[in-house]
Amino acid sequence: MVRLRLRKVMNKKNNFRHSKILLVTPRFPPDVGGVAQAVWRQAQQLSNQGHTVSVWVNSPGLHPESPPCEVLRFRSVEETNPILILKKLEEAPPDLIHAYYLSATAHLSLELGKAFKIPVILSARGNDLDRDLWFPHKRSELLSWLPQAQGLSGVTQALTKKLKVLVPQNECIRWVPNSVDPLKFKPLPREKAIAKKFKIPTQGQRLGFVGELRQKKGEAILLLSFATLAKEFPELSLILIGTVRSGKDSELLKIFLSQNPELKNRIFHIPNQAPGDLPPLYAWLDGVLFPSLQEGLSNAALEALSCARPVIATEVGGFPDLIHTGQEGQLILPYQTEALIEACRELLKNPEQGKAWGKAGRKKIKAYFSPEQELQNWLTLYSEVLAQF
Repeated sequence: MVRLRLRKVMNKKNNFRHSKILLVTPRFPPDVGGVAQAVWRQAQQLSNQGHTVSVWVNSPGLHPESPPCEVLRFRSVEETNPILILKKLEEAPPDLIHAYYLSATAHLSLELGKAFKIPVILSARGNDLDRDLWFPHKRSELLSWLPQAQGLSGVTQALTKKLKVLVPQNECIRWVPNSVDPLKFKPLPREKAIAKKFKIPTQGQRLGFVGELRQKKGEAILLLSFATLAKEFPELSLILIGTVRSGKDSELLKIFLSQNPELKNRIFHIPNQAPGDLPPLYAWLDGVLFPSLQEGLSNAALEALSCARPVIATEVGGFPDLIHTGQEGQLILPYQTEALIEACRELLKNPEQGKAWGKAGRKKIKAYFSPEQELQNWLTLYSEVLAQF
């Protein structure tokens, strides 16, 4: 019945294929991070489908090169003249407002939706619900915002279940995970030119971390675990790919290296790379580690699995959506250094098991986490919201 109703909606609203969609986000490339990547991917996919897409970014930053759609960037809602915002929306009112990251975009998007009678979808990404719900002032805001939205989505199954508990009367709540293109992120042979360019050791084994290294990603646990493993595996290296957050997180890395000078030549930092340059780097990793304390749905984990790399991750956020222990990788409890050490030890001693995990991980990505699947998930939710508005 649901499929039949959605088909009728799509047939009845043929102009949906050419709808005007406004995406509101706190981050957009060249900003780093999962939200920025997700909104860029969404804007690109919708534009390719013939929709007119605009992106509003409510944070300071650089303007992207060759964006897939119109992009308006303002410092913050508080520092922007509301008359200018309203005038911009009046010029070309969208059919739908889709806001990413609740605490940063929900209030603005819901007020605009009310003013112009436009349906609003709010997308929970991780900390914006898991963490903010525990802060009294933010909790009251969230509990007032969520029931006002016509549609809701969670990037993980856990977030989606939480939304359904908080807003049981809303029938348009869907799990819409991130995606990765398996044609771009695929297993590649190890190129010695890549190893030479980035000074990656070609001897021994290499564990890797990909993303922004910081406290919530398990930086301390990662470094302490490697220090133990390095004593047991003399040719083991740790490859850090991505940025290290400035401040206390970069200071922690400096302190760790100063206290463990023997590891300076075994830990290699590769700065943030364009997505297209990552697959040859993944090829050199014998395992990819995600010891996160908090997480949404890691784009880097999707990439690693798509490149058939074995993954070890904590049981937080969307990792359980991607990995079943012993099938696509291994899940461990967060905050547990010994658990990470033991999982890495098992992987390093059983490389064939790692290859099997990688193969299974890529198969799962192609089946459930492709861009085509993500786009269809969004179009289904958009159809449901527009049909009921």
